[in-house]
Amino acid sequence: MNKLSELLRLKRKTRGLSQEFVCDELYEKYDMTISQHQLSKYETGRTYPDFELLHPLLDVLHISYDEAKHMYLQLNHKYETLLEMLEKACMDEDNPFAKNVFRKLILLSKTRPSIQKIKVQLYTICLSLIFTKNEKKIRGKITFIQNQMLTLPKSEQMAIIEYFYIKSKKFRRYTYYVRVMEQIKDVGKFNIRQKIFISYQLATCLYFEEKYVEALTQAKEAYRLMSQTEVTKHFQYSILARIGHIYIFLGLYKEALESYEALIDLNYSGQDPYTINVNKGYIHYKLKQFDQAKVCWDNAIQCAKETLDLIYVYPDYCFVLILEKRIDEAKQFFSKSDQIITKFANSMDNPPALYQLALHKRNQALFLVINNKHYEEAVRLLIEAEGLLENSPYKEEIITTWLTITYTLAKNAVSIEDPIITKEDLRKLDKLLPII
Repeated sequence: MNKLSELLRLKRKTRGLSQEFVCDELYEKYDMTISQHQLSKYETGRTYPDFELLHPLLDVLHISYDEAKHMYLQLNHKYETLLEMLEKACMDEDNPFAKNVFRKLILLSKTRPSIQKIKVQLYTICLSLIFTKNEKKIRGKITFIQNQMLTLPKSEQMAIIEYFYIKSKKFRRYTYYVRVMEQIKDVGKFNIRQKIFISYQLATCLYFEEKYVEALTQAKEAYRLMSQTEVTKHFQYSILARIGHIYIFLGLYKEALESYEALIDLNYSGQDPYTINVNKGYIHYKLKQFDQAKVCWDNAIQCAKETLDLIYVYPDYCFVLILEKRIDEAKQFFSKSDQIITKFANSMDNPPALYQLALHKRNQALFLVINNKHYEEAVRLLIEAEGLLENSPYKEEIITTWLTITYTLAKNAVSIEDPIITKEDLRKLDKLLPII
């Protein structure tokens, strides 16, 4: 027996649970099937549960992961499981347990060096790097990755790069992937297809880091290299979609429209008509081609698979109808937006959804001005909407597309003797606005 097996057996017996009951609970709660014989092997220490079974088993026995994790670490020598444990532990970088898992992985991978063990070292360093805060440690890990990567065959390098990219995306931490790959991309002797793949991944990470000019450079490099070899339509579609989206964020709407037209011309069977129509509609809207925008948005509404998808159409559609003085129709779209926001309030905490929420508040502010001349409430709503977009790539979009219009109207409400809006409010808004 070992400490983990003793803990499992003790907790089960203390709680008066039969082995049959534990097995049934695992099946009922987690759709996991194990036999009583298998559970006996865990309790006698002849073997230990896989990591994917560990958490459900601990839950059924009312054992916390913190209570069992050190025992489990002592038993486990499987690289894949240790990497999963490291991934879970690294979410709190200051957790001493993360350091213990890290050390065990490095020690195991250093005995009898082989390509497989170098890969394990690199997986470990890449994963820990994503969560590292100390700049000295960061530089050391980046140097290690760069040096060790170049000792591996190209196919193995690509496996490491893919792993690093997937984990960076999962935890939305892209900085270190970019720092590593910008160095390796030029030093490593990658073939054209591998260079396309790396450039696309770099473009994606730079895009999420809001470095749109650098992202566009990498995406266009991937697109240029595509002409030198054959790639799947899926990959062509992905690159063109990324280029189009970057152009939108750079405010280059004519170029964005060309990218989306090329995307449609691909005639790729796996294309997403909803997303294409939402983005094309937005581009036409920014180009003040309102009729084309509404056609695209009507198509997007027809293609939407979920009710929540419609929140990415309704606020802009409502605004265009306001501009066209079709107020009754605009109110209908505003009402639909309001219903979705109320129903899916718990799903509105990501940046794209917050952007739509801010647009919705923009529309609400406009209705307050149009219908009731309630300038004070309108400006308060705009300030609230602006606050939703702090540290967001959408703030500039909010500023240039709608704040000027309502703010200009709201300025009429300012009275020297008894101001509805304070000078402090005006100064805050003035900093946000282009020259009127």
